[in-house]
Formats: sequence, structure tokens, C-alpha cells
Amino acid sequence: MSQITKRALASALKELLEHKPLNKITIADITEQCGVNRQTFYYHFQDIYALLEWIYTTDAQRLLEGKRDGDTWQQGFLQVLEYIRDNRALVRNTYPSVSRELLELVSQSFPERSGAMPVLLAFVLCLLSAMNDTTAPSVSLEGKQLWLAQSLPVSPWQVLRAKLRLQLLLITVPPMLLCLVCLLAVYPGSPLELLFIAVTALSYALLMALLGLFLGLKMPNLSWTNEVVPIKQSACVALSLFSGWAVAMIPGALYLLTGFGSLDPLLYLSVVTALVLILSAVLSLWVKKTGSRIFAAL
Repeated sequence: MSQITKRALASALKELLEHKPLNKITIADITEQCGVNRQTFYYHFQDIYALLEWIYTTDAQRLLEGKRDGDTWQQGFLQVLEYIRDNRALVRNTYPSVSRELLELVSQSFPERSGAMPVLLAFVLCLLSAMNDTTAPSVSLEGKQLWLAQSLPVSPWQVLRAKLRLQLLLITVPPMLLCLVCLLAVYPGSPLELLFIAVTALSYALLMALLGLFLGLKMPNLSWTNEVVPIKQSACVALSLFSGWAVAMIPGALYLLTGFGSLDPLLYLSVVTALVLILSAVLSLWVKKTGSRIFAAL
């Protein structure tokens, strides 16, 4: 009986979400739609968000049941995407409401930095992009077949540039753009703030790609017998990862915890972005000249 009531309440909430967002729906609306009283609702759920969590959890478990191994996860992922398509109103009217409340909660955690949200969001995106460090092991992954890349009728810089483009165009930038699109749906700030967030995050992604390639050229390991070694057990990958986190966290912490927080957030992002682009230009010049010579001589 309990599961029947929960499903009835869930169905009522889904029907209401066809017409209005979550933050406009009350418990009274749900109980009236379902034909039960408030006591019945509170017997099963603490609040509307608990009901929403139950809906998503139950539906996800149903979709992914038996599809969690290496052979069937693609089918499960496709079914999740089909679920989002078939429940567009549910997703559209819950995601913005929940995400905006989460942003407000984070903002309230730093009451003395009321304008810090653009800075915080920018460096959260930077932290996420720091986890993609494919350029760091890319030189070592050539292994004993490095001579093939060296013998191609292209310059060493063209090979290294291709490694940079692989990380930026296929691995780092697309998920970052997806994050920015999601942010566009929920962020209450101005379009100018979103533009500064995007420029800061994308410039940071460029710096991390160049830093990874710099470390890969300075610390190559071409004698491995298992691909796991250059990917997960090399010093350059670890250094690239932790350096990326530090470069993302230090500017954010300086703004939130020191006197830099008195600066206009967009001005602060402009200064940080300018420094990041300068460092990127220096690393790019090094990779193009010195790095190319190192790659050719390996």
C-alpha cells in the first residue's frame, strides 16, 4: 500500500510539472491532485524535494536494472537519455528550480562576498577541466613507436599541436560547453557574467593542455610495457593533475578569503584570465620551439 501511495503522489507531481515549475508547486497542490490529505503526504515524504528524489531514484533504478556491466551500460545510458526526452516537462521544470536554490545556498555561505558567485563558478569549471590531462601522458604513450611520429612528413610542432587540439576540441571544451549551457538555464546573473565565466574557464583549459604537454616533454617515459604506467603511474600526470587543481583553487581562495574579495568579480576574473593567457603564451612558445626540439631528439 505504501508503494502505491508513493507512486500516486509521484504521478500527481509529474502531472503538475507539465504546467508549472517546481518552485510554484505546493504540497497542497499535490495532495489535491492526488486526492489525499497532507498527513498522508508527510507520512511518506518529508517535503516535495524528498518526493522528487524518490521519483528520480526509482526511475533511474528501473532504467539501469541489469545494465551496469561493460556490455550493457551503453544501452542503459541510451535509455536514460530517452527518459529525459520522454519526460521533458519533469526535467525542464525541476532542474532550474533545484539548481537555482543550490546556487543561492552556496552564495549564502559567503555573505561577506555577495558578488562572489561568478568567481566561484568560473573556478569550479576550471577544477573540472583540470581532471582532463591527456596531453601529459601523450608523449610517453608513443612508447617505442615514437619513431613513427618522428618520421612523418610534418614538423614536430605540428605533431605536438595535434595533441593539444585533441585535448581541447574533443575532450575538454565539449563537456565544458555543456556545463555552460546548463549554467545558462539556471544562473540568475547577467549574460556579461556568464561571458566572463566562459572566457576564464576556456582560457584555463588552454593553459592546462599546454602545461600537460610541457610536463610530458620534460618527463617522458618511453620504456613502458603496459599503457597503465604512463597514464596512471607517471610523475608528469600526477604533477599535471595537482598543479591544475592548485592553479584553479588558489585564485578562488584568494578572492573568497582575502582582501581581493573587495574587487569587482568581473575585474578579478579579467586579471586572472589575463595572467592565464600570458602563461599560456609563454608555454606555447616554449612548446613550439624548445619542446619541438626535445620531441625530435627523443
